[in-house]
Amino acid sequence: MHGIFTACYAILGKEITLVDSGLPGTWESIILPYLKQVRRDPKDISLIVHTHNHGDHVGSDQAIKAATGAEIAVHESGAEALEKPEMQRTKYLADYGKYLTEKDKENILKRPLSQPLKVDRTLKDGEVLELGPISLEVMHSPGHSPDSVCFYDKQGETIFTGDSVVGRSTRTDDFIILQDVDAYLNSIDRLMKMSLRLMLMDHPYLPYERAILKGFRLREYLKFSSDINLKIADQIVVILKKAKRPMSAAEVSYAVCPVFRRKIPEGVTNRTVLVHLQRLAKQGVTMEVEGPARILWALKA
Repeated sequence: MHGIFTACYAILGKEITLVDSGLPGTWESIILPYLKQVRRDPKDISLIVHTHNHGDHVGSDQAIKAATGAEIAVHESGAEALEKPEMQRTKYLADYGKYLTEKDKENILKRPLSQPLKVDRTLKDGEVLELGPISLEVMHSPGHSPDSVCFYDKQGETIFTGDSVVGRSTRTDDFIILQDVDAYLNSIDRLMKMSLRLMLMDHPYLPYERAILKGFRLREYLKFSSDINLKIADQIVVILKKAKRPMSAAEVSYAVCPVFRRKIPEGVTNRTVLVHLQRLAKQGVTMEVEGPARILWALKA
């Protein structure tokens, strides 16, 4: 996770609520010095609410919980990922293994698992969190991950989105990260219909490279984040048409990723490209073809 910038936000009331906890080490290097600066006792932290379960957003949970006893809250669909991380890897290989190269599988198995984390509270869509100075409504916004949520301050027209809207990715990522394209587009559509003045994200996403957006840029960014996925789908069709043969998801990824972000290593399957291929298959555009080692992809005749 070297070089990654991940924001977390502190809501200062009688008690303190954190929106995400950032990377491992954020507690010691960022949060504690900030609380000292504003003359608050770290033990005032009573709750960490998570925008989703990914490691760069929950990385300081263990340290904060040990120091303060704060409760940890995540959407109900993300609790298992935090409490049983090994099950998530097993499930991923079971669901996607038939599409992956041996290099993909090796990379997944080499990736260190996070430590299990006890979830104290699960969140539901529409639930309202009374946090002293503000009230935040939980908005389930899947796409980047199944458990992604936003927290909406209706009175202030402000929304904490975490990674629910990912633009054109960040400078440290090879490509945008999605697990469900349709869910992602529906989440953006829901956001576009809301009254929003300020959007607080967890990374400085391209094209603006800012974690905080407001006004017309906020609206432009939402539209951009939706439109780029339509362009990715179109590019996949162009690549399969030019190939005139079935291609693996890794081959399609190698051709697609540099068009929108940057070149990736050969033999590596990008998950976002894979879920786009699956979405195109549901639409009757692509189809799976049995290959000698794994499932391949072709345009449907």
